[in-house]
Amino acid sequence: MTVDTRRAARPHALIVPRSHRDGWSSATAQELAACHTAMTLVAAWYRGLDGGHVVFSANDSAPNLDYLRDVEAAGGTLAGGGTGVAVTRNPRQEVQHAHLHAFYAERDRTENHESSALEGHPVIGAGHRAFGAALGSDAVQVEPDITRLAAGVSAAARPWGGSYCSYQLGVDGPFWVMPALGPSMDEFNRRLAQADGLKAELDPKLGGAVNLVRPTLADAERLHAAQRATAEQRASFETFTAQHGLNARSLDVGLALGTPRAQ
Repeated sequence: MTVDTRRAARPHALIVPRSHRDGWSSATAQELAACHTAMTLVAAWYRGLDGGHVVFSANDSAPNLDYLRDVEAAGGTLAGGGTGVAVTRNPRQEVQHAHLHAFYAERDRTENHESSALEGHPVIGAGHRAFGAALGSDAVQVEPDITRLAAGVSAAARPWGGSYCSYQLGVDGPFWVMPALGPSMDEFNRRLAQADGLKAELDPKLGGAVNLVRPTLADAERLHAAQRATAEQRASFETFTAQHGLNARSLDVGLALGTPRAQ
């Protein structure tokens, strides 16, 4: 199959707290302010890339056994043999470190040529029009003010054991938190699929919850195209921030560019 370099080259950013242990629900006002600055930077950069829009979504857990073991491992104090204590974390986190996705959504409807080749007919992604401001009944709207955000998220996520996912359309859209497994997160993944011209399917690893199905990077041609695109995007973003008198490395959050994964 011919690699659609335009799809492999679509930008994606991850914003993470500098502190390895703490997630967004226990972040400081300084960290949240830095996160908002990074979000604003990424949104402006996306707009400069063919008028792209941004959709933010976080995967997070309250500090728990996984966080504690990460800290112990980093400090060389991790005891062998395990503790036998059940680990509670967000099942959509591939790694324990909290992270905020910044998904790129096209300004207009765009054909996904990879999907078209697989399906045998044109597959059109809806772009940013696939996303609405609200979610389902299990989502809770939280005041996005940085002085109250962490406390609001922590309170909303308490019934779910502290694990949650979030959704925000643009930098200033309503901020929603929801259970990692539930109708709202299923709907969000369907919207991602509709926007990109991809599929969203039931994932047995998540107990049958809906997950986005992205093209694999096992194909060498696609992997190399994605690697080239990522290098070009990093250079583009560094140039963009420098033109605005900023340095992403000086923020109190980490910001990484790369190929997006499923939620």
